[in-house]
Amino acid sequence: MPRPVDPYARAYADFRRNTEHHELHVLHDDGLYRHLRVQGPGTRMWSWDVTTWPGHLATSGDIASGHVFAREPDMLAFFSHAGKSESHYTDGAPSIDVGYWAEKIQGRDLVDVKTYDPDSFLQQVREHLEEHDEIGTEAGEFRDRQIALLTHIHELRGLDKDARAQLFEAHWAAEESWAALDGRRTTKVQGSTLRQGHHEAARSTLSALSALWSVDGIDDEAFNALIEEHDYRELADLEVPRLTPAERREEILDDARSHADSDPEAHTWLAEHEDEVGSDTWEWDLREYGVHFLFACYALDLTTRLWNEHVECRGVNDTYVLVRKGRVQNRPAQPVIDVSILDHGTLETSMAAGALDTRERIMAVPQAREELRVTVHELTELVREHGDESAHAHLDQAIDREMAASERALDHREIHAYWAAVRAEREEQALARPSSVPAHSGATRTTLLRRILDRLGLWQPPPVASVEQPSPRDVERVQD
Repeated sequence: MPRPVDPYARAYADFRRNTEHHELHVLHDDGLYRHLRVQGPGTRMWSWDVTTWPGHLATSGDIASGHVFAREPDMLAFFSHAGKSESHYTDGAPSIDVGYWAEKIQGRDLVDVKTYDPDSFLQQVREHLEEHDEIGTEAGEFRDRQIALLTHIHELRGLDKDARAQLFEAHWAAEESWAALDGRRTTKVQGSTLRQGHHEAARSTLSALSALWSVDGIDDEAFNALIEEHDYRELADLEVPRLTPAERREEILDDARSHADSDPEAHTWLAEHEDEVGSDTWEWDLREYGVHFLFACYALDLTTRLWNEHVECRGVNDTYVLVRKGRVQNRPAQPVIDVSILDHGTLETSMAAGALDTRERIMAVPQAREELRVTVHELTELVREHGDESAHAHLDQAIDREMAASERALDHREIHAYWAAVRAEREEQALARPSSVPAHSGATRTTLLRRILDRLGLWQPPPVASVEQPSPRDVERVQD
């Protein structure tokens, strides 16, 4: 069975084009409490966040913002399957029941995800016109059958093309004259004259209709064949409109298009065309789901697919998630430690707070603290070099707590001496000033750092290369 055409193809194509390289970033993962971010490499444009807690899911970000959904305890699982089937349309888009998803929005009375849509207005007009008794699709089929019957009758009568055209034109002219008279208003002075005109127009209309459908000259055998082949009694002796029902519908639709700019204008036009579209048009909903909500649906669909892929490859024995360059580098299961801040080429003062937060995350996980010593040092150095006084104070407090938790105490003066050595060395390099005896040489700085790490129990001496001992035979050969 061929796949249907996507009714929201334009919105889906726009979404795909702008999110082609998006990736999932797990910022927090604690059971049903999650904070996920989906964005492209190096930019927050067209990005969004998804935050979940039991029974709820909220979206925010550059797109898809401002919605809170509630239905099941795990809303990521809900949006993975509810009201959706994958690759349903010809463009590969999922079939999302956006109406069903919209019903799960909290505060629906305050959040309107629909907007007036001219296409919806014109589509509803088109559908009602196609069901109209006089200009609908069935009326068009009826007229086609009449034309086929008349063509057969005129051929049996031996009429040429011009003669047939004259009969049709006379019939249509008489019908139009009758319709024009029937629409005029009558006064006492004009009454008798108009009544006389009505009688004459009626006679002319009936005469032209009889001439059009005349079967003079057709023998009984041929006439009986007409009745059997074309259902003569149902079709004959009835008016044949000049315009086909399809042409008449298109005329009305063209007029509707000129009044489709706004919801009030569209409803005014509907009220003025009750004969064509009915009298219940005040109930029509001329709105459609807006592109903002469609983007939110597509964003949730992409988020759930990326999340499910993330869960499938997640290792059950991992104790933390290490993120570098915006990507999950291992198989995550527990706390997320994003050290992408160290990958920035240009560091700013505003980054110190992020570095402090990342440092605390590492120090809170024993395995991460053991494995990421160099990273802790880099983050500490970043705060010292680019942070303000407040950042320095927070760093000192964090180190105090770490010292208190350590089995061995450490004199803070040694830490300050180390950083003084680092700053002095960098100042000398920046100023490029010659100094025969620098205030703190590299050896002094290394010695200070070694002493600090040793007090913390973090110092690991470099491996000493083993010296191969000569064999006794080699010793004897040398002595000889």
